[in-house]
Amino acid sequence: MKVYPITLVFIFFCTFIVTQGTKKSDKANQIFCLAKLAIVTLIVIVGFLNLDKKYFIEDPSVSTGEKVVGVFEGATLTFFGFIGFELGTTLIAEAQNPLKDIPRSIIYVVTLSSFVYVLAGFAITGIGIGPISRLYDADTALAISFEMIGIKWMGQVVYIAAIFGVTACSLAMINS
Repeated sequence: MKVYPITLVFIFFCTFIVTQGTKKSDKANQIFCLAKLAIVTLIVIVGFLNLDKKYFIEDPSVSTGEKVVGVFEGATLTFFGFIGFELGTTLIAEAQNPLKDIPRSIIYVVTLSSFVYVLAGFAITGIGIGPISRLYDADTALAISFEMIGIKWMGQVVYIAAIFGVTACSLAMINS
């Protein structure tokens, strides 16, 4: 098993933030989440600015079987994107009116996340990334898709968003 020193530094950083108290760690998590949301908004805007309608026209060379498999692969990935929203229920003791606030907050978060997923998916579909086979084994397909169409700086922004996302998730996990 290989240990990466930066991982240990990252874990100590997140743990240090959490040990500063609930209010400070909550504020740090909010900052990381807002930064990530701002970057996702930028991704959607850049994607829409580079939208090409031809990528939304059905390709007759793709068989029906491949289309069905693609829909199920997309649905599976989307399902796993929604795992973790139940983490908010661990903060039930912090809510002033848990019976009212917790379900409402979960509904708001899932609705907002679904909206962002749809917008981002639509924008990324429309940028025309070329042969999809280049992205199958990629760990960072979104960043690579922007780089493939010549927007290299946006690929770097996606990497930064990933760091913010992992940090926010780690803080939430350590906090709960």
